[in-house]
Amino acid sequence: MRLKTKKTYDEQMLDLVRQYRDENGEDLAASIDMAAWMVKKNKWAKTNAAMVQICARDISKALRSQHYFDDQGRRVRTNLAVRRKRALPDGSEKYKTLWGDVRHMGRDDAELGFSQRRAQVAGECKQLSTDVTSFNEHNCPDEPIPMLFDFTADIAEDTQPASYAFGRDR
Repeated sequence: MRLKTKKTYDEQMLDLVRQYRDENGEDLAASIDMAAWMVKKNKWAKTNAAMVQICARDISKALRSQHYFDDQGRRVRTNLAVRRKRALPDGSEKYKTLWGDVRHMGRDDAELGFSQRRAQVAGECKQLSTDVTSFNEHNCPDEPIPMLFDFTADIAEDTQPASYAFGRDR
């Protein structure tokens, strides 16, 4: 006999997305439109836990968006996330994402944070490759969408000066 388990928040949200799509007949929809529908239909309401999660998400977004210019004029992300284990009051441990200012954090934390960010990028690329390969095989096998994962040119382009000084005779 299989026990019923409570759906996770993500599973509940995906159920609501399916309901939205069924009711509105839309395969492509903006999350803001789906959210407005959910709130209007009283299918989603803010609980204290949801408000804390939303606030935490917004804080992380703000921290990711903050930049400064270093002495060489490069636009650098100010804050870096580092995922570390932290002790809980009951003696157990839980992973938490901690944020620090890269101008003041230690090398070990920065190295771990950069390594974790790189792993996220690699994971996104792996998933994108899987998604594109599956789409191509099922939807356009004769004319597959090409996807390159060598970012050397993209990075090199970003290091070029934004403006060029030309002589007066040009």
